[in-house]
Amino acid sequence: GFKVLHPSVRIIQGDGINEHSIVEILETLKQNGFSADNIAFGMGGALLQHMNRDTLKFAMKCSAVQIDYHWRDVFKNPVTDPGKASKKGKLTTIIDENGDVKTINTLDVNIQPTQTELMRPVYRNGELLIDQSLQTIRARQ
Repeated sequence: GFKVLHPSVRIIQGDGINEHSIVEILETLKQNGFSADNIAFGMGGALLQHMNRDTLKFAMKCSAVQIDYHWRDVFKNPVTDPGKASKKGKLTTIIDENGDVKTINTLDVNIQPTQTELMRPVYRNGELLIDQSLQTIRARQ
């Protein structure tokens, strides 16, 4: 009996998320007749050690989506804080010919023979492609 938005529309709440705010947000949805299916919660820093992406200058976000075999950029560029603009496109990480680590958009730039791609698929369509032990992962340099 709760209202659900269009199947492809969700509200994303990431800032200020902690165990108390999640309960408060869900209760507000319930009181207003909306289903919890309408919201996706981000992993706010308060859920960890009260660090946040601003403290660490790091956030992981969707940067591209493929719809009907066409890639589309996904990004944010808030006018209130240009420092929070995100990268867009189908991204990968490379080591260039000078040994510098860089992120490139593979839809705009091809990986050159003098560059080494650092990214590799681990899962594809629910299938585990690389099965590594925690010991092997921890031993990486």
